[in-house]
Amino acid sequence: MLAADARVGAPCAWSRTCFCKDRGLLSRYLCPTDRRGIYTDVTDAGRRLLEEARPTRNAALREALDEAAAEPVLAPLVDAIRQLQDGDRPDAAGGPERR
Repeated sequence: MLAADARVGAPCAWSRTCFCKDRGLLSRYLCPTDRRGIYTDVTDAGRRLLEEARPTRNAALREALDEAAAEPVLAPLVDAIRQLQDGDRPDAAGGPERR
């Protein structure tokens, strides 16, 4: 469940989903086998917005990692994260894709 993965409550996740749907960034559809289930898809507009936001997000993450790397207790974690960013992870080499 998305809310559990993102560590947010279901009501918060639902309101964010509705916010994105109302702006045309997500579409929703019912599960074909269990009408209680609702799925979402990212729309073309949502994908464009994600691509536009990616450079800003990446710059903010780089800055935060640079600051954390200066802390001796966090430096090993920063190194591990940077290795993941460099594509040194199982799913980057053709392993199963995580959703």
